[in-house]
Amino acid sequence: MDMIENVLLQRSSVRSYDNTKKIPQKDMDTILRAIQQSPTYISGQQYSVIVIDDEQKKKDMFEWTTGRSGEGQQHILDCSAFLLFLIDFNKISRISAYENMPLEITNYMEGLFIGTVDVGIGAEAATVCAESLGYGTVAIGAVRRCVKEIIQGYNLPKYTFPLLGLCIGYPKEHLGPKPRLAMNTFAHYNEYKLHDFEKAIEEENKAISVYYGNDEGDQAWSRFVASFYEKGYWKNLSSLYKEQGFDIK
Repeated sequence: MDMIENVLLQRSSVRSYDNTKKIPQKDMDTILRAIQQSPTYISGQQYSVIVIDDEQKKKDMFEWTTGRSGEGQQHILDCSAFLLFLIDFNKISRISAYENMPLEITNYMEGLFIGTVDVGIGAEAATVCAESLGYGTVAIGAVRRCVKEIIQGYNLPKYTFPLLGLCIGYPKEHLGPKPRLAMNTFAHYNEYKLHDFEKAIEEENKAISVYYGNDEGDQAWSRFVASFYEKGYWKNLSSLYKEQGFDIK
């Protein structure tokens, strides 16, 4: 119970790291074993991880993931290691060749779902393991902003696709768990029921405002979420996915 309360229930994203410290190889090996041991579809292990601890390579990732606003994610530079999670059907293609069988799943949406779920589970295993060892973490979805650069920069073969990044390092500050929407908006028993959701939004707006101690008003959180999804972004992902061998029908 102490592990659940201290790691899972107290988890929060850490974006401020002591950039003078390196993660001992023993700890990194433990984190990687935890990822590798996480459940995968049909035990096919349709994902891989690239550990990035070289300063120049972290700088490249920082620059690639920086948006048009020019505001980069400093935590990519300051973390001790950046884990790059890949959907990896390259390995499956080799297994198929070994068994002299065709590879077809990469031509269907199910292949994308399988790889994405495997990466998500593996990333959570990395997060829990790293934080149980005393490190801080934050997930980086912006790797999907720079898929082409990553494919070229890391020599990614056909049937692989960069999906998610994870910063791991020594936290300089820990804000504690961020407020969440009311439990009854998330957990449903036996059927989907969503009552008084507008009230839950208002409560979350106020809680987030208190959490950050800002004066942006009572709608800062909901406005941020709505504006983020107001229009499509990273619109070239489907074409890049196809270029990597995933010709979804």
